[in-house]
Amino acid sequence: MVSQGQKIIDGYSNEVDKIINDLPLVMFGDHTRNVKLIDFPFVIGADGTKFFKPILSNARFIYYIVLYIASKLRNRGYARHYTLLKDEIFPLPPLAEQKRIVEKIEQLFKEIDKLKK
Repeated sequence: MVSQGQKIIDGYSNEVDKIINDLPLVMFGDHTRNVKLIDFPFVIGADGTKFFKPILSNARFIYYIVLYIASKLRNRGYARHYTLLKDEIFPLPPLAEQKRIVEKIEQLFKEIDKLKK
């Protein structure tokens, strides 16, 4: 199960008919502003989750864009944040450029992890 909490997986379900397989998806927690890239079959674990299916775009690129935007949204406490998110405008470069951007971001994250150690 996937919900808007901080963990990627929040539980398990035997409800096979509720499994979502149309992947990958980007999840936005309406109350929490948490963002997840979901690339495995799952069941929605709670309300307050918004899912985006990237079309003609790199899912990881969309994930990083939404992650960035979510981090900049005004914190409204437990109030809903999707209304703020959906009003944001972000660039959508050509697919090859999206891939290069994702590769660079992930390379930098690896360097940051090395420096932390």
